Amino acid sequence: MKLKRFVAADTRTAMQQIKAAFGDEAVILSSSDVEGGVELVAAIDFDETILSTEAAVACAEPPSQVDKFQTQTPFDDLRMEIQTLRGMLEAQLRGGGVGGSSEPLHTVLLQKLLYLGVSPTTAAAWTRNIRPDLNQQRAWQAILTHITEQLPIRDTRRIEEGGIYAFLGPTGVGKTTTLAKIGARFALRFGADKLGMVTMDTYRMAAQEQLMLYGKILGVQVCLAHDEVSLSRVLRQLSDKKLILIDTAGMNPSDERVVRQMQILSAHMQSISKVLVLPATSHYQVLIDAIHRYETNYVDQCILTKLDEAQAIGGALSAAIETGLRISYLTHGQRVPEDIKMATRHQLVELLAQQEQQLFPADNNFMSKERSNFGKERLNIGSELQNERHGVGREYYVES
Repeated sequence: MKLKRFVAADTRTAMQQIKAAFGDEAVILSSSDVEGGVELVAAIDFDETILSTEAAVACAEPPSQVDKFQTQTPFDDLRMEIQTLRGMLEAQLRGGGVGGSSEPLHTVLLQKLLYLGVSPTTAAAWTRNIRPDLNQQRAWQAILTHITEQLPIRDTRRIEEGGIYAFLGPTGVGKTTTLAKIGARFALRFGADKLGMVTMDTYRMAAQEQLMLYGKILGVQVCLAHDEVSLSRVLRQLSDKKLILIDTAGMNPSDERVVRQMQILSAHMQSISKVLVLPATSHYQVLIDAIHRYETNYVDQCILTKLDEAQAIGGALSAAIETGLRISYLTHGQRVPEDIKMATRHQLVELLAQQEQQLFPADNNFMSKERSNFGKERLNIGSELQNERHGVGREYYVES
């Protein structure tokens, strides 16, 4: 199932966009008037038994802003050529040749990706694929397209559809809150009586109390499991539940207890899916180390938290791409259950593009300044030509 919003000047144009994107099998879920035209939400392979129409409309991809350059004027292309040359010159003056690249454009892109937190290896690989004759904006759009194609997203068998899931991750990444958000969404849809919640965090009393508080709010009893035997007993007790969520202890990934915890969960490998919770605020090296410590081969999916606090998500994206760890949900605040949504490639690439605009405002303000200067130059030229005409007319009159 794929969902997307389409915005156009009129319904006919929007329908053409939908047909081009999804074909004749597309289903229209909603239609509304927005500033500048209409907005339609469409889906392909939509199944209302899995996701309600209201929920589908809420989580549909917003209209893309990544391909704005397709409507550029010839002046915009000229402006971008000037900007690219300026960026290349600045890169060369700062040292050039970053990452072994001899192309100035590649140096500019590589430095931008590194500022956004992307790992050096992945950043170098992405920039090498860019044609050096492109201007800077078109090259950046090509980078975003490349990221979109590579991002591993888990868009099937969502947690809310049922199963047994253990939430893993370092201390302070938001595992318990994330678990509560998903539990609340499930309870609203299927009922609290179909939900089971378990805590394996026997190291911190506060963590148990937090989950028990969420359980009390949702009307779900929270069970305690501290070893393999007790976990087996609890899972048998909850065998009639459609969804069981297990909260584990947050630890330093290098802590030897992480290995023990993974061993306990591995004893139930066939039934327990492992969900690694990682903060988008962390540096690439911290994330990649946590992924390896929690044994990527045994982890089913990943949830990225704290997107509202992240200044640069390049580290999280490159870590996911390099390891192939599929991202299923994104969280962006503390509210339960509001601040969580299903992950899409579009949302993540759009956020990276927004962060690029914030980190490099000079590049994005250049167009508006050049437009203003260009308009003034045209006005001055027009005035000069008008004065010349008046002057020629007066001279001709006198000579006559």
